[in-house]
Amino acid sequence: MATATSHESGLSLKHWSVEEYHRLQETGLLTEADTVELLAGKIVYMSPINSTHADIVDNLMEWLLTHIDSDKKIRVQNPITLGKSEPEPDLAVVNRRSYREHHPFAPDVFLVIEVSDSTLQKDRDIKLPIYAAANIAEYWIVNIPMRCIEVYTKPNGKQYDRMETFRPGDDLHSSAVGRLAIATIL
Repeated sequence: MATATSHESGLSLKHWSVEEYHRLQETGLLTEADTVELLAGKIVYMSPINSTHADIVDNLMEWLLTHIDSDKKIRVQNPITLGKSEPEPDLAVVNRRSYREHHPFAPDVFLVIEVSDSTLQKDRDIKLPIYAAANIAEYWIVNIPMRCIEVYTKPNGKQYDRMETFRPGDDLHSSAVGRLAIATIL
């Protein structure tokens, strides 16, 4: 059941469970035209995807296809279920199996990648704590304005203990997918 909490403005906010969020979709109250995701019990609008963002997602997907092990697969802009959240990361590397019955849960996820331009603050301040709390081992933010990839590892509560920044010319070494030459992505 969803709970109501007090907001700074004095307004009461409804927090949605994953099950309630799914029921909104099943009954048609939320449709594919509603570009939203569930983050920490809140239904949040997603930003439109511009051409730079789409191109970087495409480049990363192509690179991942040639570098992941056969026991893993790539999900592109599809949900993963993490407690009270169901984010739709740009890319996720997950266990290779069918997800017809439910979206991947945290133990299924090796790597989450968010490509960020206008969403940078949301990806750092809202999504990072969700991914860390779910114990996602590796989280990348492709920071378009700064032309770098922020790699977060060693989840600890709602944060990551390690963050490294990689720029064009650097080689990123990932425990989930191996070595990436940054210049090929940004």
